[in-house]
Amino acid sequence: MHQSAKCQCFGMSKMSNMEKTTKEWFEEMPNGYRGRALNNAHYSLINTYDSTMAEVICRAFSWRETPEGYDFWSDVHDHYEKGTPLPPLP
Repeated sequence: MHQSAKCQCFGMSKMSNMEKTTKEWFEEMPNGYRGRALNNAHYSLINTYDSTMAEVICRAFSWRETPEGYDFWSDVHDHYEKGTPLPPLP
């Protein structure tokens, strides 16, 4: 289900430096990306805490099971982790 080969953040459920919920992180995304991320987020994870946007993108939903697909979310993840450009919206 998860992108464990791409993301090394799975298994982190609580850490002292986590500061925002999944929903709070996704609400900071640009228009178009925000709605897609919130729509794809697994309900049980929407109020969990993470310390970075990249971690949230890893954990919130299975990229392969979204309408946008694995490659789109991999590129979004890379934007937040490596500073690459955001991919075009589908």
